[in-house]
Amino acid sequence: MKKLVLAALLSIGMIGFAQNQQDKQKLTVEQRNEKNLQKLTSELNLDSKQQKQVGDLLASRSAEMQQWKMTNKDRQTKPSTEERDAMKQQMKERKLSNNNKMKAILTSEQYTKYSANQEKRMQKMNDRKNKNHTDKEHHEDHNE
Repeated sequence: MKKLVLAALLSIGMIGFAQNQQDKQKLTVEQRNEKNLQKLTSELNLDSKQQKQVGDLLASRSAEMQQWKMTNKDRQTKPSTEERDAMKQQMKERKLSNNNKMKAILTSEQYTKYSANQEKRMQKMNDRKNKNHTDKEHHEDHNE
């Protein structure tokens, strides 16, 4: 009986996880922008003027990323070290530009909170990346 309950819970969990992954993939660019805008609105208590400005910024940023993806979509070879460095520099410049635009839209208190939230997100992403990297190394060590 315990095994049956455990199997049922496991399968429900897997179905829920798979559904969550599908939901993430189904969102259009506009839906993702709207979701991000709603999140920023609640986190930073944006007024209607700020919501419009941030929404425009998110749309502009998404359009830039779509253009970049389309440009690099058919690439047959990996970028050279110089090309990768140039791409990294472009991304840094875009990030700085976007941060400056957000700074112009938000109050100083809101921008401080926004920056702190961005740092938290980056830390989570780095933690996941490092965890995946160490998991791969650990897996490779056992295969040798």
